[in-house]
Amino acid sequence: MNRPPGQPHAAPPRESAVLLALYERDDAVQLLFIKRTHRVGLHKGEIGFPGGRIEPDDDGPLAAALREAEEEVGIPAQDVEPIGTLPAVSTIVTNMLIYPFVGRLATPPTLIPSPFEVAETIEVPLPILLDPATRHEEDWIIRGVERRIFVYRHGPYDIWGATGRIVQDFLARLEAWPARPPAFAW
Repeated sequence: MNRPPGQPHAAPPRESAVLLALYERDDAVQLLFIKRTHRVGLHKGEIGFPGGRIEPDDDGPLAAALREAEEEVGIPAQDVEPIGTLPAVSTIVTNMLIYPFVGRLATPPTLIPSPFEVAETIEVPLPILLDPATRHEEDWIIRGVERRIFVYRHGPYDIWGATGRIVQDFLARLEAWPARPPAFAW
């Protein structure tokens, strides 16, 4: 299990999967985030990726991420070209294990947010996320252990927690591509 040191949980983690949806709009590659409503069970009002719990009927984590993206923001699974996975991320407080998947959309999606789950959709251009001025790090004490928190600020939105860690990992891998063109050509 992917547990932070010193933070055992009695129960196994709840497994979930998220989709990092990438597409071009306004001459830039966008990364899609959602702001959760205050009606959902966990992470009320927080910024995250489309995604959710892996259900027994799902054919694995990728299928769950695609199903949840369709349920939450109306992106049809067949419109997503899976292009990569990132290491699973665990949450300390809510005991979740999150499997992130990166998917490319050939055209910008028509987003249809689920009114129960999604307060708003947020498209962030990759150049903004790659700008060092967008990110800062904070040291927080969580359950008695100091943790480094990555925070990305975009307008009024703070992207942090597990989502911030996923973004940080994704961007580090993106920047490591030796032949990555500035416009992230498909």
